Amino acid sequence: MRTRRYPVAVPLRTTASLCIAEAYPWPSVDGYRLRLANMIGGLLERGPVDFLCLDGSGRARDVAPDGVSVIDAPESPEHPMRTWMPAWVRSPDPRRLVRRDFSAARRVLPTLDWDRYDVTFFSHVDSWYQTHDLVRGPSLLDFDNLEDLLMAGIRRNGPEFAPDDGALARSKEAARWAIASGFDVVDERRWARIQRRAASFVDRVFVCSEIDIERSGCPNAVEVPNGYELAWTPGDHTDVLDRRRPVFVFVGLMGYQPNIDAARWFASEILPEIRRRIPEAEFRIVGRHAESVQSLGSLPGVTVVGAVDFLQPFLAGADVAVVPLRSGAGTRLKVVEAMANRLPIVTTSIGCEGIDVTDGEHVLVADDAASFAARCLEAATEQRVRAGLIESAAKRFDDRYQWMSIRSTVARLADEAAGQALRSSSR
Repeated sequence: MRTRRYPVAVPLRTTASLCIAEAYPWPSVDGYRLRLANMIGGLLERGPVDFLCLDGSGRARDVAPDGVSVIDAPESPEHPMRTWMPAWVRSPDPRRLVRRDFSAARRVLPTLDWDRYDVTFFSHVDSWYQTHDLVRGPSLLDFDNLEDLLMAGIRRNGPEFAPDDGALARSKEAARWAIASGFDVVDERRWARIQRRAASFVDRVFVCSEIDIERSGCPNAVEVPNGYELAWTPGDHTDVLDRRRPVFVFVGLMGYQPNIDAARWFASEILPEIRRRIPEAEFRIVGRHAESVQSLGSLPGVTVVGAVDFLQPFLAGADVAVVPLRSGAGTRLKVVEAMANRLPIVTTSIGCEGIDVTDGEHVLVADDAASFAARCLEAATEQRVRAGLIESAAKRFDDRYQWMSIRSTVARLADEAAGQALRSSSR
C-alpha cells in the first residue's frame, strides 16, 4: 500500500530590518531624531527592527518602541585634530566622516545574524560610510540633507555676529570664518562625490522633496518627505490673541547653524521693522541649545525661551510662525509643524523649499528683511489673509504630510528592495 505524503508545516522564518544610525532617536527632541524615529516606524510595519547606534553614548533603550531591539555599541569618540587632520588631507572624504572613531561599532557588525535581515536602512551618509563594507543584502539610505548644498548655503551667508559683538570680536569671527570657509569649499565637492558614491551602493536613496531628487543627481532617489503628528487639538488662530502685541515664534534646534542665522536675522533686522508699526510685537525663540542665541534676549521684544518639555503652549500662545532661514537643505519640519497647528506662516523661499506650498495660498514668502517684515505685518493684521492661509495649509498637511502615510511609504519601499533582491537570488 502506497503511503500518502502530506506537506509538513514549517514555521516561516521571521525576517527583520536592520537600522544603522549615529544617534538614538528616542526621545525625538529634534528634527533629525523625529525623522529617524518615523523611518524606523515604517520599518516596524513590516516586522521587527534591530537598531545599531554607532555611538552608544546617551542610549535610551527604555523608550525604544515595542518591536525594536537595541544592539549595544560603545561610545565613539572623536579623533584628536592631530590625527584626523592629516587623515583628511590624504582622504577624498569630508572632515565629518574622518573625525569619528567608530571602530568599536564596526566590530559588532560581523557578530550579527545576517540571515535574519532582508533589508538594511542607513540613516545618513555617515552611517553608510562607516559600515557599508560589512553589510549584506539590499539597503536603503536616507539623505535627510544634501550636505554639499547645506555647506554651500552656510558659506554664502558669510560670518555671523552676535548683537553685542565689539570690533575685536567681529574681527576674530571674520578671520575664523575665512579659515573655515576654505575647508568648506573642499568639503562641498567631497560631499557631492561621496553622496553619489553612496547612492550607487544602495537600492534606494531617500530625499525629502522632489526638488532634492533632481539636485542629488542620484537616479535611484525617491521622495520621502518630512511629516508631523498632532498630539493635541490645535488652537484657533483665525485672529491674533492681542492685536497690540502679536507674537511671532521661531521653533528650531539652536545648535544648527542655519537656525542660529535665522534667529539673529529676524531679531536684529526684521523685528525692528515690525515694531515700528506695532511697538509691542514680540519674537520668541524656542528650541534646544539656546545658549548660541542667548544674547538676542537683550534686544527689544525678543524672548529666548530655549528648550521646553511640551511645545503645545508655545504654539498655542503664538500668532504667526516665522521661518526666516537663509541657508539649509532638506525640508523644514517647523513649516509642516506650523501647518498642522493651524498657525499662519511667513517664510523665506529656502525656508519652505521642497514643501508643496504656494506663496499667498498656504504661506507668505519673502527673502529680504523689509519684505519679510511687511509679510509678517500682513499675517498679523489681516484676518481674511490669516484665515485663508490657515485653512489651505491645514488641508495640505492632511493630504501630504502626516507621518502615518509616510511610514507606510517607507514600509513599501523596504518591501520592494527586499522583494527585488529575493527575486534576483532565485533566478
